Amino acid sequence: MRIRCTRAIYGIQCGTRPNMTKRPELCSVETTARIVGGRWKAAVLEQLFQGTKRFSELKRAITGMTQRTLSHQLRDLQSAGIVERTVFADAPPRVVYAITPLGRSLRPLLDAMCHWGKSHSAAMALRKLRASDRAAVSPSTVARAFRALPPKKVSRPSD
Repeated sequence: MRIRCTRAIYGIQCGTRPNMTKRPELCSVETTARIVGGRWKAAVLEQLFQGTKRFSELKRAITGMTQRTLSHQLRDLQSAGIVERTVFADAPPRVVYAITPLGRSLRPLLDAMCHWGKSHSAAMALRKLRASDRAAVSPSTVARAFRALPPKKVSRPSD
C-alpha cells in the first residue's frame, strides 16, 4: 500500500490517499544482500555447510548470538528456501536444520566474501587507526585536554 502526495521523504510517499501499487522489483545484488546480509546469517550458514545441526548445536557453535536472534535468522533463511527445518516426532520432539541445494549454491559467494575480507582487513584496520588518530589529535581535543589539567604550581628557587 502506498500513500500518494507531492513530496517523498526517505523513499516513502507522504499524503492521505492510499494507492495500492506493486513494489518495484529489486536488483539481483539487493536480493542476495537481503538473503545473506546481516551480522549472523553467514555464521549460521557456515555451521550448516558442515552438516545437519540441531538448534542447541548451532547456539553453542555461534558464540555471542542470543537464542531469539538465532531462531529469527533460521526463520528468515527457511522462508527464503536456504535452510530446511525437519521436525521428528520423537519424545521429546527433535528439530534439525539442514542446508538446501539452493543454500549450497551460496557457498562460493560466502567463500569469495571471506577471501575479500581477509585480504582487505589489514588495510581497513590501518585506515580506521589513521582516522582515530586524526580524531584524537584534533584541536578541540587538545584544548579539552589542557583545560582538564590541574593548574601547575610554580616553585621559585630560594636564594
